[in-house]
Amino acid sequence: MAEQSDSNKAAAQPAVLQATIHITRKATGKVETYQIVGTPVKDEPQKEAQ
Repeated sequence: MAEQSDSNKAAAQPAVLQATIHITRKATGKVETYQIVGTPVKDEPQKEAQ
């Protein structure tokens, strides 16, 4: 298998999470739309159980 060079390694870019939520009210039929935007939380080190 061919050896990979360091020039082919890609670095991750900061991420943004986006979601659109549509809620339809049963009583009125009105549709509400919400945009949710956030960034991922870094993984925290796991604590060992004692």
